[in-house]
Amino acid sequence: PWGCGIDLSFSSDIGIHTSEIARNGYDGIRLTECNDIRILENLIEGNTNLGIHFEQYDQANRNIGTQQNIIHFNGKALQDQVISILHSHHNQVTENGTDFIHD
Repeated sequence: PWGCGIDLSFSSDIGIHTSEIARNGYDGIRLTECNDIRILENLIEGNTNLGIHFEQYDQANRNIGTQQNIIHFNGKALQDQVISILHSHHNQVTENGTDFIHD
């Protein structure tokens, strides 16, 4: 399908856990100016653009956690240039167009 699997804007205190976020026509997960988001133990694969996309209009995303996700076969793994604090641990990031992640 066209679009993002999960698209959150101006949201806070949300957990995305144990989901399959796959084969979307744009990003798997897109966060815009969000706070306190936890992305844990998900399968994020086969998305046309980015596995996880952090977007900014005015304020950066803050306090984002990514742990134990499988992120593979996406156009790009992760774009994290507009995050105030990123906690990224134990993710499996392979076979993406570009594996750009702090792990």
